[in-house]
Amino acid sequence: MLIFNLLILMFWLRLLPQRNEKAFFNPYVLATLSFTDRVVRFFHAALSFVPGILISLIIVAFLIVLRGVLMARFDFPWQETNGMWIVTGKWTSPGAGVLFSLVSFGLLVYRLWVLELLLGLFIRPRQRNRTHQALSCLTMPVSMLPRLSRFAILFCIGAGLALALQHIGEARFEWEVKVAILRDAEPPPVFAFPALTPQLFCILGAGSMVDVLGMMRDMLLLFILFTFIGRFNQSPLLSSLGHEGIDMLSRVIFPKPLRWGWMDWRPILLLFALAATQQIAIRLLSIAIR
Repeated sequence: MLIFNLLILMFWLRLLPQRNEKAFFNPYVLATLSFTDRVVRFFHAALSFVPGILISLIIVAFLIVLRGVLMARFDFPWQETNGMWIVTGKWTSPGAGVLFSLVSFGLLVYRLWVLELLLGLFIRPRQRNRTHQALSCLTMPVSMLPRLSRFAILFCIGAGLALALQHIGEARFEWEVKVAILRDAEPPPVFAFPALTPQLFCILGAGSMVDVLGMMRDMLLLFILFTFIGRFNQSPLLSSLGHEGIDMLSRVIFPKPLRWGWMDWRPILLLFALAATQQIAIRLLSIAIR
């Protein structure tokens, strides 16, 4: 899933309008565009009448469809976390797999939008490093909207994506699933959604926005991995991406490094803080929906 998501996002970047001149000098954006340019030029040589942006769109659509068809064909146990639920895909047909793949990619892009909004509350524009600038490019044009309007729009989009995910998959409470796994018991029953009300809509929207905490935790682990790979592989670009990514996420709670000896303890403390905050929020939302 990670490889598919990275590939789709790389070509997705080509479809977005870039109004910030710094985007064209960002090494991470340039490296991504350089890789995708080779692929697009390869297809453009055979299909010279097709614009490059349309080729990028076709590649994004093809990867989403391919992922969904493969998951349905091989009955892969694909799960998505959404708020307080774990949603498992129902492979009734290849079309169901494609739809689940599309909604899953929508959730990924949505969480990036929410992450950029959250980081903007704690990091001033002049304090943004190159990784943060690359994230802003990846979230265009949503990142150009006023902050309050963006929050309202993202809240509604999150509720809509959550509703779509519940209808194409089987939702179970996350903590019940974890308890069943620990006890080696049968999976908990599928949650039966009540009729849509303003309260349920708000809970779904809040749950979707809370998911960004889990994404931050996963990204933090990925950036830590990048620093180790960059160090042992002698890759300055990958190493700087890891360090700048860790600094970007850590600034949400710790604006300055917390060094003790040779080590910066912000990533470890942030991992615990994100996990605790997410679990508290999920438990409160679970109580509210019951």
